[in-house]
Amino acid sequence: MVTITNNLIGSSLTANSINASNAATPTGAFQYLNGILNTGNATLTISNNIIANLNNAYAPSSFVSTSNSITSGISSTFGTVTLNGNTIRIYRDWE
Repeated sequence: MVTITNNLIGSSLTANSINASNAATPTGAFQYLNGILNTGNATLTISNNIIANLNNAYAPSSFVSTSNSITSGISSTFGTVTLNGNTIRIYRDWE
């Protein structure tokens, strides 16, 4: 069992406090920005975290796919995850 709890990721007050300010290279590369990312096959509890003011400035020269630029507060691709009481706010992605 893994527990991720009571963390502040980013800033509650400062805009773009976590800022992926440049586009990924080479052209067409993916650029992901995650507050909390789980890729392991475990049992997790993610609770009472604040994830705020993330900015992903990836700007492709042409629109290919929204999967080229992904911003997420909490992402999990494997395992069993329990989410409880997390706050995710004011994040920005390519527009």
